[in-house]
Amino acid sequence: MSKARGRMREKSFPWKGAFFVLVALNITMFFLIFIIVQRYFPAVDDTEFQPLSHEVEEATFLISTDKQRLNWLLSQELSSDDFQYSIELTDEVVQLRSSFQVFSRDVPIGINFLPTVTQNGDLRLEVDSFSLGLLELPISQALQFMKELADLPEWIEVYPSEEYVMVMISNVELEERVSFRFITFDLEQDQVDLEMIVYPK
Repeated sequence: MSKARGRMREKSFPWKGAFFVLVALNITMFFLIFIIVQRYFPAVDDTEFQPLSHEVEEATFLISTDKQRLNWLLSQELSSDDFQYSIELTDEVVQLRSSFQVFSRDVPIGINFLPTVTQNGDLRLEVDSFSLGLLELPISQALQFMKELADLPEWIEVYPSEEYVMVMISNVELEERVSFRFITFDLEQDQVDLEMIVYPK
């Protein structure tokens, strides 16, 4: 009887050994897989989506152009009968050409301006030189003459006593929610940058 029990114990040991070997293999495989995942797979970013704040007051877009394109645009926009003058950008100055009726005669006027961008993005045009037919007038009187007779849009202001013209592009209303301002106006480097501002509804 005791011999039979001994044989049963001897038979049960291989099964127990195989069980523990299987458990050890499973644990080893688990740790191997864990190490591989940690080493070769990136960690999951826990950053959560943050919606845009509705407190943003405006969106801005940069527009870059050059003299050639601006001259083309000016020629298109100023070709209407409502605008009896032409504007052209050269390598150094902004040229204004126009004419006025004086005693039923057309008197040509030409003014060269030096452009400067103001702090709020408008364009200040200081008079560099001018010609007014055969008349010899001080710059202030020539600008006063232009202010009274020229059909200028509301966003262009002439200041005769200070001898400059303001192009208030920030006041140009293309749409209720859109406005513009100059960032760079460099004729020598042929670089003109504007910022378009879109306001919320």
